[in-house]
Amino acid sequence: MLALDEIDKVPMDTTAVLLSVMETGDVLEAKYRRHRGLKLDLTVFAAANRDTSIPPELKSRFSGGVLYFKPYSMGEFLTVCEAYLSRYEGIPTDVASTIAQETWSQLDRDVRTARGVARRLREHTRAEVLRTVGFLRKYSKQI
Repeated sequence: MLALDEIDKVPMDTTAVLLSVMETGDVLEAKYRRHRGLKLDLTVFAAANRDTSIPPELKSRFSGGVLYFKPYSMGEFLTVCEAYLSRYEGIPTDVASTIAQETWSQLDRDVRTARGVARRLREHTRAEVLRTVGFLRKYSKQI
């Protein structure tokens, strides 16, 4: 099994190798005075944020089809953010909840943005979350 994240950012020369291995299972190395081949029985799983830059011939190699997931609902977003921030960033639950709510309502509804807010905090307080979110809103180009 091969699992690839951000397949939409894979360089073209790598895409050519991936096309070959997904179609026939063949991996070939051809360098000066060295030629090797390998036959693989390989299942490939891949994820991407967008599929617009993935060549159609590569998308068609995924025999299980392409799955598209809906964006998080507000409730799902809050649950995911709170759990992530508490578990992996060490943010107290009440502050994680505030970060999640403010990211959803004031920023871009992206869990990575919520993580960025958490990492910018000087102290783990609601007031500091509001100050940080206000700063990001004021100086961010996208919002």
